[in-house]
Amino acid sequence: MAIVDTQHQQLVAMLNLHFAQKKGIDLLSMFQMLGDFHAYAMLHFDTEEHLIVEAHMAESSLWLIHAGEHDYYRQRIEEFRQLAQTQPGSTASRLLSFLRYWWVDPIQVNDRKLMHYWLNLRR
Repeated sequence: MAIVDTQHQQLVAMLNLHFAQKKGIDLLSMFQMLGDFHAYAMLHFDTEEHLIVEAHMAESSLWLIHAGEHDYYRQRIEEFRQLAQTQPGSTASRLLSFLRYWWVDPIQVNDRKLMHYWLNLRR
């Protein structure tokens, strides 16, 4: 689906920008950028969830696993927000590492599986 691919490209571009600016940016600016990134990620999740419901795939095992990954992401982001309050100096790099890992693997593997399944149902 084109909208999902476009959002993936935007998410990766945003993540690359964060990594490029990691050095020489103050912590407050870093967390503002990451907040913007997180908001866009939530938009992306909502888009995927809407497409799945519209395709009557909400009960498929592939989607249930994928939705669990969305929940895991939300939980981890909340943990990082709490950690930032007590360990702001080390949280930014740890958060960026998590985001890079999380967005590269799911986009390359899990999202592609889900979209392939969704496209096959539409035929």
